[in-house]
Amino acid sequence: MKTSKPFTTISYNTPDYLKAQLDDLVQRNILYFYAFVWHYREEDESKDHIHLLLHPNGQVDTDKILKHLEEFDPAVPDKPLRCRPPHKCNSFGDWYLYGLHDVKYLLAHGYQTRKYHYSKEDFFVSDDDEFVDLIHTIDYKKMYGNQTFFQAMEDGVTIFDMVKQGIIPMQQYGQYARFFFDLSNGALNQTFRGEHIGHEDPPKFDPKTGELLPEEISNDKKED
Repeated sequence: MKTSKPFTTISYNTPDYLKAQLDDLVQRNILYFYAFVWHYREEDESKDHIHLLLHPNGQVDTDKILKHLEEFDPAVPDKPLRCRPPHKCNSFGDWYLYGLHDVKYLLAHGYQTRKYHYSKEDFFVSDDDEFVDLIHTIDYKKMYGNQTFFQAMEDGVTIFDMVKQGIIPMQQYGQYARFFFDLSNGALNQTFRGEHIGHEDPPKFDPKTGELLPEEISNDKKED
C-alpha cells in the first residue's frame, strides 16, 4: 500500500540487520522515524519476533520498504527473513503499551496476560527525543480505563474499601476482584490472549497494537 502515515508490522529480522537497514532509510529521507522492540516467544509461540513502527517522510510504498528489509538467512537460503504485511498505526499509545506488554494495558484490553514484559530501554529508536515526545502524548487514562483502581491498589486500598469508596462500580465487582487478586498474587506472568491469537497464525492484525486478531483486516490499497 502507499501511505504517508505511520504503519506497523511484525518482523523476523535479526535486530542488527534491521537497525542498519532502517538507518539507511532514515539517512535517505524515506523514513522520518522508526522504533522497534524484540519480543521473546510467548508460551504459545515458536519464534521470537520484532514489533516495528515506521513513520514515513512523505508518501512511501510499503511493499518497497519491506522488500528493502528482507534479510538473507543462511539456514534457509531460499527463504529470507522478512516482515508480515503492514497496517496503519492508529495510535502510538496502543502500539507502545502493547510493545511493553504493559500489565495494566493488557488487563484493560480483553483481560490478556503475557509471560514476558519489557521496558522503555528495550526499544531501538532512530531518535531518542522524538521517542520521548511520542510517549508523552499517551493518554494513560484512556489506555488503562479505570486508572483510579490501579492507583488505589498501589496505595494499598483493599478491594472491599474500593467498593465502599465508589472506585469500583458494584455491578463490575467480579471483574475488578479478579484484576485485584491476580495482580496481588502475581498470576499475570503467563500467556493468555483472550480472543486474540499468536503472531504465527495467518496475518490478521489489531490496528491499534499490531497484534494478530481472529478477523482479518484487509490491506488498504488506496493512497492516503
